[in-house]
Amino acid sequence: MEEIKSADKLLLPFVLAAAGLIGVYSPAFYYLFDAWMLDPYYSHGFLVPVVSAYIAWQNKKTLIEIARPRDTHTISLFATGIILYMISIFLDFRFMMYFSFLVSLAGFTLYLWGPEVLREVRFPIAYMLLMIPLPFSVTSAIAFPLQLMSSKYSALILDLFRISALQDGVNLFIPGFSFIIEKGCSGLNSTVSLFTLSVLFAYMVEAPIRRKAFIVFSSVPIALTANISRIVAVILVAHFFGKEAAESFFHTFSSVFLFAISLLLLILTAGLAGCLKIRKF
Repeated sequence: MEEIKSADKLLLPFVLAAAGLIGVYSPAFYYLFDAWMLDPYYSHGFLVPVVSAYIAWQNKKTLIEIARPRDTHTISLFATGIILYMISIFLDFRFMMYFSFLVSLAGFTLYLWGPEVLREVRFPIAYMLLMIPLPFSVTSAIAFPLQLMSSKYSALILDLFRISALQDGVNLFIPGFSFIIEKGCSGLNSTVSLFTLSVLFAYMVEAPIRRKAFIVFSSVPIALTANISRIVAVILVAHFFGKEAAESFFHTFSSVFLFAISLLLLILTAGLAGCLKIRKF
């Protein structure tokens, strides 16, 4: 009974403050939801805040014990977030707009409950960085080199299958067919998704920080390798069964299948690093 009362004392100010914060940031959330719906690189964005909230909720007993409600905590971090938000509105810089919400969230957590609670929830708050879409100029700058890399290595692998392949920029030519490695086929989509998943996986396992970092950064070459394998597989289907077969069902199915392969490779990599033991929360 006493624990429930303590929880209520923590949750009531949080709910009120969160409602006010959501009201202030409602324009940012409108743009953010729109970005999640339209940006293929961040379709996973809806899940990230849900996961973060769940992780924080799992630690509620610890948070109740260490919280210092309305003690002499500074409001400067919260004020910094609000200032960043106002600047981002003036500059129409949406990335800063979304980032400022996390600063404000950390700030009112510090103000309401103290530095120990903020340290305890630092991962759920930081994890929400991965729901923020990068500026279009950044994703475009990253995607094009990946398109070139995918077309280059796909051509090399096709040569191993004794299929003559010619690369010209993002274009691939095989006898009778031509393919364009478009931005959506650069591998950036699967890389962003697998990286987001690998960060959560690394948080959940019991391992030294170096091994956790190894798991996270191994997700990038794994995703890119899987994407090249997908491109090669689609072209092989086109070569043996016709381009129509490759561009219809198999093209769609291969995306899901190869993401599953990427996830399996990530788990195998974690196993090789000795990072498969899930820690207790």
